[in-house]
Formats: sequence, C-alpha cells, structure tokens
Amino acid sequence: MKVDEYLAEGWSENNPDKNKYGAIFERSLLRRIKKFKENYFKWLEDFSLPPFNNLSERSLRCVKSHMKISGQFESVETAENYAIIKSYIETCRKNKINEIVALKRLCDGNPYTVQEILSNAPPK
Repeated sequence: MKVDEYLAEGWSENNPDKNKYGAIFERSLLRRIKKFKENYFKWLEDFSLPPFNNLSERSLRCVKSHMKISGQFESVETAENYAIIKSYIETCRKNKINEIVALKRLCDGNPYTVQEILSNAPPK
C-alpha cells in the first residue's frame, strides 16, 4: 500500500511539464515501478533474495576490465580458458568453497565436481 501511495505522490509531483529537466526520466521510472512492482520489492518479503539483480554484470566486469587494459585476449582459446577458470572460481566462491583450495585441487587434477559443489556436504 505504501508503494502505491508513493507512486501516486510521484505522479502528482510530476506534471507533464515539458520544460522540467528530467521529467521524462521520472515518468519512465514511475511507469517501470508500477509495472514491475512485485519484482522490485519481492526481496522485502523474502530476505533470502538479494535487493539487486546485477550478479551477472559483476561477473562480467573483470572480463571487460581485461579487455580495456589489454585490448583483447591473445586467442579464442585463451579467452575460453579464462572463461572456464573464472566460471569455476565464481561457482566455488558463491557456494562458500575456499578459492585457493579449489584452485589447488584444480591444479592437482582433482577439481570440484558439480555434485560436490551443489551437495550439502562440507567441502573436502
């Protein structure tokens, strides 16, 4: 109910004045919140959900930084290897597995399997 009250207040303050700087962006935001209200505020009901949805963007940030600094990967194979290792490390991190232990196991030829990562058993 509070969200609806705030949206109504936002609409009343945002007159269709074409000279007001940013008015079109305000109206866009108000329409988007109204349309996706359930999704925007779901995390308030279920605390296990993050209040944002930028995990994929965060995962790609390091690749974009590498591209900015180096300009490119040496080859397609190098890029694929980088992506595989990065994905492995990120998966382990998100499942509370120590990254150093995970990399050591990877280098020893005994990487964590999907079953190990997703199981409820503590990591070895």
